[in-house]
Amino acid sequence: VADVFQKGIIPQHIPLISHAATSMVLSEIAGDRAFWRMAGNNQQQIDLMANFLHQQLGLKRVYLITGRDIYSREIANGIKTYYGKVADGWVDHLSISDKVFLDVMDLSDEIKEIQQQGVGAIIITLVNAQVAGMIRQIRNNWVGRFPIIMIGDTVTPKYLEDADLGEINACIFSYVGTPTDLDPRLSQKIKTAIQTNATGFDGAYVYDATMILAMGKVLAEEFNLPIKQAVLKVAGDGFRVTPDDFAQIKTLYQTHQSFSFYGYSGRVHFNNNGDNLTAFEKLYSLSGDIADTKRRCMQLP
Repeated sequence: VADVFQKGIIPQHIPLISHAATSMVLSEIAGDRAFWRMAGNNQQQIDLMANFLHQQLGLKRVYLITGRDIYSREIANGIKTYYGKVADGWVDHLSISDKVFLDVMDLSDEIKEIQQQGVGAIIITLVNAQVAGMIRQIRNNWVGRFPIIMIGDTVTPKYLEDADLGEINACIFSYVGTPTDLDPRLSQKIKTAIQTNATGFDGAYVYDATMILAMGKVLAEEFNLPIKQAVLKVAGDGFRVTPDDFAQIKTLYQTHQSFSFYGYSGRVHFNNNGDNLTAFEKLYSLSGDIADTKRRCMQLP
């Protein structure tokens, strides 16, 4: 997305709504240009994960196992900043290249050292292909109750479920940035319009983003508004509208002047930085069995 910005969006002054890009550095690159994101940004993820680990579970010693990409760096910096303000808070960090094949390595000494430091939670933001291997390393070398393992949005719960990781599943929590299912009404609408099967909930974000930008373009042209201002009026805090209101958006604007947009992805409410303040966020328990989690995981209330 950063490349798209620098090579197309900025020089050509093209508005951009991203359905999946979470990196906060994109807001810095965008500046005051017309840029919005449908999914929650990385700071929103950091707040959700840190509050869960610290506020809900009372865990103060956290270990980070991350990649070296922008996403990993932002998550790691945010967790370190959060725990730097927690009394007796502690964070250590291992950064791993995405070229490493973890399944064939011997990480027994490293895992034992992490456990000896009294770690209660491990946050993993490795690339998709490495996550299952790292979890297997922890499972095979950890003694006694497992730590809580928090996985970033680099992988989906289904990937972890299919990895067949065994009893450690009870201690794995995954960040989920979209609801699990695409509304069948929208799926059928897409299939009818462009003769393709819509898969995954991202289709709802793409559809809603398209409708918001289309409504904004109509308002910009009809009422001589900058496109950024027009989109903020569509996905703001005013009269409720849905994609079905597209045909009458000009008439509605004359009466209400600003809208709250509700689409297939839920409510979309952009701030001036382009962040979606109402973006869907959830921590997903891989096992879904709280009794099993309490039995197998350390330091749970």
